[in-house]
Amino acid sequence: MGRYQEADGQHALASELARKDQEYGQACVGVVSGNVGEALALLEVALAKGQVQPGWACIDPKFVFIKYDPCFKALI
Repeated sequence: MGRYQEADGQHALASELARKDQEYGQACVGVVSGNVGEALALLEVALAKGQVQPGWACIDPKFVFIKYDPCFKALI
């Protein structure tokens, strides 16, 4: 829609709020924002800490963008 400044502002706000969340929440924001490497690293930590089950991560709509990514598949 061409509202790039507004989108950048919302992205910055979401990133700031996500830093206060557990790793899984941060991974969700990261993947939706296009930071796939960071999101996968955070997802790995979240899985190790038991913040999320692999089955949920597979069906979480936020991860639909990378569900065929080999690194994502390896984590799950």
